Amino acid sequence: MTAGPTVSPLRGLMTDDVRINRLQDVAWLKEYLDSGAGAGEPIMLSLGETWGHTPSPLLAALRDVPADSHGYQVSMYGLPLLRSLLKEYVADTQRLPPTTGWELAVSWAGTRSAMRDFADGLARGTVLAVAPAWDYAGILEPIGFSTQYVPFDPAEPSGPTVERTRAAASEVSGNLAMVVINAQHNPTGANWSPELVAALIEIAIERDAAILIDDAYYGLCPPELPATSALEILLTRLGGRPAPIPWLGVRSLGKQFHCNGWALGTIVAEPEPLDELDAV
Repeated sequence: MTAGPTVSPLRGLMTDDVRINRLQDVAWLKEYLDSGAGAGEPIMLSLGETWGHTPSPLLAALRDVPADSHGYQVSMYGLPLLRSLLKEYVADTQRLPPTTGWELAVSWAGTRSAMRDFADGLARGTVLAVAPAWDYAGILEPIGFSTQYVPFDPAEPSGPTVERTRAAASEVSGNLAMVVINAQHNPTGANWSPELVAALIEIAIERDAAILIDDAYYGLCPPELPATSALEILLTRLGGRPAPIPWLGVRSLGKQFHCNGWALGTIVAEPEPLDELDAV
């Protein structure tokens, strides 16, 4: 007898005799499950730790940390050796062009606070993101932004169409303050097409909007396709010239290496804005 499809434990977590939390991404998940889960059962990623899959050398390194690795850091960019290694790693895995137009800092308190600090320096207006989405509204709306969404069917493997994206952007009548690019899409797992990423970058430049590149799931996509690198597309578009609009790239490492609670990641931006952001 053939076994039936594995039921996601998320279904059990979503059923309770009291109301589940009010986050918008939880509402989208419930809507997806209630509609029949057309793209398949959802996969649990980072709802709590996954210590059983954390690489053994990584756990061993945690037990053998030099004493001077703790407490306040002299460099606000992170420990120099870690920062330089991560810069090489990000440049290699995300195929960043050789340029002096970007710098990298280590994020050790999660990328959420970096996103908020970046947004806090912008003129208020509307944030454009693809829905369902991560909780961008939860960090941006309390500080004065509104959110406009590009509708997206989770069953589409390459993200929404360029036409649908431009139509959603055109509906923003006031100040378009920020465009969010999440090319390995959280939560659907879609690996957005390079054409979609390029279109979002052009929309931001045309509308004088900031760009937030959120690479929380970078590389977590079907193995038969290369991971679309939004940073590569943006930096190639800029061609080594200063950007006409503010931009920030954040990358979480916890999902990729099964240590989400470590809150370790990277922040990439032009050198001067990154210096100002690290000083916050």
